[in-house]
Amino acid sequence: MGKRIRPVVFILAVCGASLFIVSYLNLRILTEKYFSENKQEQAEQVQIIEQASILDVIEDYQKKYFDLVTKNDVLLISERNDEIEKDEKELSKLFDEVKSKINSQNPFLIKFNNIEKKYSENRGNNTFEINQFAEEHYKAVDDLLNEVYLAVKSTLTDDEAADLTKSEIDWLNKVEAYNKHFESMDYGTIAYLVKTGYECNMRSFRTLLLMLYLN
Repeated sequence: MGKRIRPVVFILAVCGASLFIVSYLNLRILTEKYFSENKQEQAEQVQIIEQASILDVIEDYQKKYFDLVTKNDVLLISERNDEIEKDEKELSKLFDEVKSKINSQNPFLIKFNNIEKKYSENRGNNTFEINQFAEEHYKAVDDLLNEVYLAVKSTLTDDEAADLTKSEIDWLNKVEAYNKHFESMDYGTIAYLVKTGYECNMRSFRTLLLMLYLN
């Protein structure tokens, strides 16, 4: 009788082992699937947080910028004094700080630097040539801003793009408010040069800020 039981026990043992192996494999598949999906969900959540954080950084820098340029009208006053020179240094430092956070191989940053180099000095010999040079500079800066903005929006979700659009509208409103401030002053024949100068500066800084999305 003992000999008859042994095959039965052996068969039961094999069946039990088989069931254990199948259950283990199924559990492993389900576990891997769960963690894979969870990992993807976590990655998406991290991306959302990162995008939100980038916009927060942009807003913070933008506030610093407008606080600085409106404090003593550093972009509007042609006469230099100690306060204006200090503001100019702070403004240059702010630009450099944002640039340092952008990948040096970013094609938009390379294009930005080429524009800065090309239009670093207005070589016009008369009012017409000076204004024409300033207009070309403005167009180059504005075109790059629009190019970068569209590139950024193409990488965002609908909600993220909506948040960025709100930020852009707020920025445009501040630029418009500054424009009204500029129009309240009298610059005579250099008015157009002053206007394109501060508008180029504002657009250049905004362009750099948007590049933070594209690192």
